[in-house]
Amino acid sequence: MVITIRPAQASDAVRWEEIHANGWEYAYRGIFDDDYLDGAKERFINNIPKTAEFLSADNGINLVAINETGLVVGTMFGRLSVSESGEKAFELQGLYLDPKYIGCGAGKKLVHAFADWVKQNGGQDFIIGCLEQNKSCGFYKKLGGKEFQRRMFRDKYPEIIFQFVLDKNGIKK
Repeated sequence: MVITIRPAQASDAVRWEEIHANGWEYAYRGIFDDDYLDGAKERFINNIPKTAEFLSADNGINLVAINETGLVVGTMFGRLSVSESGEKAFELQGLYLDPKYIGCGAGKKLVHAFADWVKQNGGQDFIIGCLEQNKSCGFYKKLGGKEFQRRMFRDKYPEIIFQFVLDKNGIKK
């Protein structure tokens, strides 16, 4: 399968939210309460107008992975924050794939595209949080993420913060 990465656009908002809804169902069923997940799809779909605005704003990096037919199969968004002392911190805040396309290389390409953006903006590393019970923890480890920190998400769910260190070739393993 041929996967290409491009900047997300407002016109991607419907597919972006479909992928988020399906991704949450895949990743979080059995972790989050069923009642919460059962209503998640409607919440995501109702969020499409705000998502279109979000994708149009200059607020970091928002990318989509597209297959050879032009279908968006994955989404990624990340941010740069700068402390008062001028220190830069990069966080890959969300990576979601249509569950039908897990394993096709889209997730890997999105993470590497984020790593390239971090380097272009003067960064040497970045983080991403993943709930400890989420199937994606193995994916982040395989790509070179090292456990950096643990914290609680919503005071209830253990979360692992993975750090990716970059070198001249990309993600350092």
